[in-house]
Amino acid sequence: MTSAKWAIWAFAWINIGLGLYGGLGPAKSSQSLYAGVGIGIVLFIALAMAMRMKVPRWGYILATLVTLAVLGRFAPIFMEEVKWVPAGILTFSGSAVLGVLVGGHFAQMKKNKAASRS
Repeated sequence: MTSAKWAIWAFAWINIGLGLYGGLGPAKSSQSLYAGVGIGIVLFIALAMAMRMKVPRWGYILATLVTLAVLGRFAPIFMEEVKWVPAGILTFSGSAVLGVLVGGHFAQMKKNKAASRS
């Protein structure tokens, strides 16, 4: 697996873990449970698309959109209230995943451009 696929895999498990913690832990939030597990499942679907399709672009696009949605939800909370669980964990891991996905995109574009010239 490439680094982008590993990043998606790890981020899916982080979301599922934090969703279970929010839903079954001290907060007992059913919204956290459903959202965290749901986001994790969608990320696993994106990972499957990236691994199984001839052109994995759609899987990476789906993972990028989900990551941006998670960052859009939790980064402002972390910036305002500095809550590390779950906002800080999801902000930093989501930023890392987004960096890996965008970096992988530009690396592939550079590789494609070099291949078309030769």
